[in-house]
Amino acid sequence: MTPDETLANKREGCFQGSLLSLDTGKACNRRSKETVSIKFVIYWNILLRLIDSAAFFELNRSIQFIILSLLIGWIQPVFKHRGEREHMVMIGWNGTLLSEKDAVIPVWDHGFLYGLSLFETMRTYAGKPFRLEQHLTRLNEGCHALGIKLQLSAEDLRRHMAEVMQANDLQEAYIRLTVSAGDQGMGLPTGDYEHPTVMVLTKSLPPISPSLYHAGKPLQILKLTRNTPEGEVRFKSGHYMNNILAKRELMQHASSKLGAEGLLLTAESDVAEGIVSNVFVAREGKLYTPSLDTGILPGITRAVVIEIARRIGVEVEERRFDAQWLIDSSDEIFITTSIQELVPITSIYDTTGDRAIIGNGTPGILTQRLLREYRRLAELESRDKHDFIESSSKQV
Repeated sequence: MTPDETLANKREGCFQGSLLSLDTGKACNRRSKETVSIKFVIYWNILLRLIDSAAFFELNRSIQFIILSLLIGWIQPVFKHRGEREHMVMIGWNGTLLSEKDAVIPVWDHGFLYGLSLFETMRTYAGKPFRLEQHLTRLNEGCHALGIKLQLSAEDLRRHMAEVMQANDLQEAYIRLTVSAGDQGMGLPTGDYEHPTVMVLTKSLPPISPSLYHAGKPLQILKLTRNTPEGEVRFKSGHYMNNILAKRELMQHASSKLGAEGLLLTAESDVAEGIVSNVFVAREGKLYTPSLDTGILPGITRAVVIEIARRIGVEVEERRFDAQWLIDSSDEIFITTSIQELVPITSIYDTTGDRAIIGNGTPGILTQRLLREYRRLAELESRDKHDFIESSSKQV
């Protein structure tokens, strides 16, 4: 065997014996596809030069192993840091982008200390947030009532949401827009909040099985009552304890394993709303939904459904009714949320576990028509507006 062949065999053995903790193939592939850090280039070049050096292989095997282990120990944290950065979730923060690790609320922020925060949840269609202007109207009205000095512009926010979606590689998104009141130290506020924090959080839309709309889901009546609103009208606020307690109760019922939504009643036993939804009843071609004086959230999807129903000639009445009327008088029931749109309710469980079938146990004709009209409207409105994701990318 020639000296060159001996040296080559030594190099191969050294690689196989010492690089057990580093996936060199993956490293090389990533290095060829991405811009690498200066540290990585330096350490990697040192490693390659060492292995290519005849003098290195004249050293004792133990010394070789120590040197290579040290170099690998320096390189691995670079991989780890770069991997974390690649999977970092980006947050919209007062119109800029921050990593999820850097987007931190101060401990003196009254959103944290006293629950003084408001939020809006929406979804996109063709990359555009549906009914953003209506969500902003509700949010701005809440801010005004709470003394939070903020007036958000729909166009500015639309562009910012596009940036956040792009940063998280999302074509469609579940968007949560949150306003936290700001820092005013310990104690209740003595004036307005001049410096609120505005956050845009995004994630992928949750997968929803088509069977949800073909078969519907149950509604579970809860013992816990809906708390009264904070003011004359319920805010969509970060004070979510009533909803969380309701969710905890729901999980104790067998119907929760069937995907049931929890139904909250008022202290007077009138139907209020679901844990995360508004409720509609169809009876003899007419729609009924609990009135706002029950203390429910004035949901955006609820408002859109009322708008669509009246446009297609369906009468809508906002009124009070109890759970027994809901069970006995309903031809159809559905609930509304921004993310799931209109979801048919095909059965109701009472607090003892007894089940009542709604209609013939399948989604009703009016429910299906309203769902089609809702989706058609969302599609039309997404076409009418400029493609804000595309326009935003041209500015970046």
